[in-house]
Amino acid sequence: MRTNVIGIFIGLAMIGISPIGAAESIQDKECGSKVLPALIKDAAKLAKADPKYVVMVDDPRAFCSCLGIKDTEKVARVINNKRAFVLNNSFPIYLNMDGEAKELSDEYKKTGDKYLKVFFASYLVHENYHVESGSDVESEALKRELAFLLKNGINPSDPNVTLLQKRVEEAQAQEKNGVSQTVLVGMTR
Repeated sequence: MRTNVIGIFIGLAMIGISPIGAAESIQDKECGSKVLPALIKDAAKLAKADPKYVVMVDDPRAFCSCLGIKDTEKVARVINNKRAFVLNNSFPIYLNMDGEAKELSDEYKKTGDKYLKVFFASYLVHENYHVESGSDVESEALKRELAFLLKNGINPSDPNVTLLQKRVEEAQAQEKNGVSQTVLVGMTR
């Protein structure tokens, strides 16, 4: 089950939302929860990410409303994001806890499954790259995510690793052709 859910999670995941047209001082607005479940706290430790820069989004529509995001395409990008994103390549890192992420968090609470912790940590590593570099270059963020997974014991033949490797190659090809992945695929990784 977890492989299928994580596979769907990665397949539906979005790249960091950069110019989304949100409020200028997004970091000052409280549009999510800073109360982190155990899975996210543990993932943040593993990723060496500061949990004070992680915000849970339980209701993507309410989140968009809170930030004043009214453009239907941008709202759809946030709603369809099934994992993590940043706005304007700045902290905080938002984790969408609607749907699969909530299920995975609940599963982790019961099992303490390291696999889930490593994958959530990799999402934080990915988004942290966008913040630290100020770059929208998706292939580099994906490569860091992939390296993190492998370094932390995820088997290279894991279907989710294979999918992520494919996403790296796709992002590199798009970037080589001068096409922004954000525009090309509507924010879907």
